[in-house]
Amino acid sequence: MPSGKERPNETQLQAFPDPTRWDMIPPLQRVPRRIFIDASYTLTSGRNTGVERVVRNLVEHSQAIGRQGEIPIPGIAFQYRDRFYQLNEGAIGRLKRAARFQSNAVAALPAIYRRSAESLCRTIPSRRLRKWFLPAAGRLGIFSIWHLWNQFRNFRWIGANCTPIEFSSGDLLVLPDAYWTSRLLTSTWQAAAVARSSGATVVGLIYDLIPLLYPQFVGPRGNQKFRQYLTGAVATCDRLVCISRTVSDELQAFLPRLEVDPQRWPNITHFQLGAELRPQSGRVREFVRSTMLAAPPAFLKVATLDPRKNHHFVLDAFDRLWRSGSAQRLVLAGRIGTSCMDVVQRVRQHPKFNSQLFLFNDLSDAEIQFCYEHCRGVIFASITEGFGLPIVESLWHSKPTLASDIPIHREVGGGACRYFPLTDPQRLVEEVQRLAESPQATTWDGSGDAHQRPIDWETSCRQFLQRALEAYRSRPTDRALHPAA
Repeated sequence: MPSGKERPNETQLQAFPDPTRWDMIPPLQRVPRRIFIDASYTLTSGRNTGVERVVRNLVEHSQAIGRQGEIPIPGIAFQYRDRFYQLNEGAIGRLKRAARFQSNAVAALPAIYRRSAESLCRTIPSRRLRKWFLPAAGRLGIFSIWHLWNQFRNFRWIGANCTPIEFSSGDLLVLPDAYWTSRLLTSTWQAAAVARSSGATVVGLIYDLIPLLYPQFVGPRGNQKFRQYLTGAVATCDRLVCISRTVSDELQAFLPRLEVDPQRWPNITHFQLGAELRPQSGRVREFVRSTMLAAPPAFLKVATLDPRKNHHFVLDAFDRLWRSGSAQRLVLAGRIGTSCMDVVQRVRQHPKFNSQLFLFNDLSDAEIQFCYEHCRGVIFASITEGFGLPIVESLWHSKPTLASDIPIHREVGGGACRYFPLTDPQRLVEEVQRLAESPQATTWDGSGDAHQRPIDWETSCRQFLQRALEAYRSRPTDRALHPAA
């Protein structure tokens, strides 16, 4: 790769598709007349999982690049009733308020409600009752109907007060969100097909193929919905940008299994995700602060409680440590997902719970960053991933990182992580002991650059925009005469 400020040529760009240095990102030339980034799911979600973090960062940094004059400032699009609308500030504010309520409904309610509900649940000790009246962060319980009604009102407000987007050949439409969800599953691709038939270039973002390659984690219905989503993306988009080379290779191999004419297959490429690098403002609650500052420093696992995140494997390893008298502590930080109540029950009924084992499921960005800064090391034991953001976030904070030995983790972590097989927890036990016994121990294996850090979100966004603009520049000039079916 060229050094200094020298710009790479096309051959070098193909050889190094994921440049990590700012000056290796080619200039954004021949830009569209208008750019729209859809955030139809993320703006209605109160969660902070990988998809939402990627979409929010792409929107924020793309608009910042636009304000620098390099591209048109992207508008935020929202899909409603088979059309895309350009959101105004009023609509964004309404959606964000509803999302904040969804993120922690109980915390948003008056204190008198919380006291009354706690009293009721103590009087009638029913797990189902607590689930409905005191739902966990990210859940709605008895407030689900009210939240759906509020969303319906917000959507109607958008339809009445925001401008429908009339696409043309000078437009670029970016679709980076979670379109496998029920509301967006079919209508998004219908709206995108109309945009494409009007001449717009359509670029989609693919996170993983887990529901298709590992259907045991989503069930038959989840598998069917995801296949429908991916079929729509392949049939409609001009280019699909994946979040890793591993996902790109998996998608290329899976295309023949989709019922899409090969003549319609889009170009497929990939880019590198960034890490949460900026200091996060906000209060860190006392129980989070005291847990992370206690001795010995805790090991941290940041992941939604989901079967493929493999929490049982990590708990098995720490159970071996604790049975041997180890004082090591483990913090599990992540939203409570579906099909994971066995993990939640195991943690909350564990004899070490709240002494050496901790569960945080409603952390803010500032609190997650605080956990990274003060942990001894990060453990990421997933069975499969599309990328693995906690790995790059851990490496950015210069923390020892222990990851399961799967191809995507090798791609993302390189020589900066230590890898353990998923066949036996003992290897993880040994790695934890090694780090615990030596404050200076790292997870660098001696290959590559021990001090190499992941890229930031601005550089990641520039990579993505470059991939999207390549699709725009190579689009057929007679697109409007050959609409997508």
